[in-house]
Amino acid sequence: MIGDLNHAQNVTRPNAANDRQKLMAQRAKLQGVVDATQARIDEIDAIFSGSGLSVAASGKGKPGPKAGSTRGKRTRGKFSMTGDESVVSFIKKHGKPSAKEVNEHWTKEGRGGSANNALTKLVKTGVIKRVDAEDARGGRYVIA
Repeated sequence: MIGDLNHAQNVTRPNAANDRQKLMAQRAKLQGVVDATQARIDEIDAIFSGSGLSVAASGKGKPGPKAGSTRGKRTRGKFSMTGDESVVSFIKKHGKPSAKEVNEHWTKEGRGGSANNALTKLVKTGVIKRVDAEDARGGRYVIA
């Protein structure tokens, strides 16, 4: 058993020595490339330093955001009535408003987005109805 192990090591030693020689030759070749690259970088740095221009330091990465430029977390709005209630009361008060008028009311209240989702929900549940507008394209909304 021990003799087999020694025999296996003896067989691979010439290969290991060969591999080491190849790796050392590759290392020498690559070191030459690294040295040539560094010499070229030094030449470029000398050109920039002579012209008054500066060379950016490498490895700094992407700069982060500027201080004070982030908005912070958006907070949820608090209103005295829900969006659906607001739309229904506006329709009751104004007769047959268009979607544009309802959306203007929505934004004047300080609500985000538009009232279109609330209008669609109210039409589907049957709280309001959409009727064709005689005077313009589109529709108007009335209480059902």
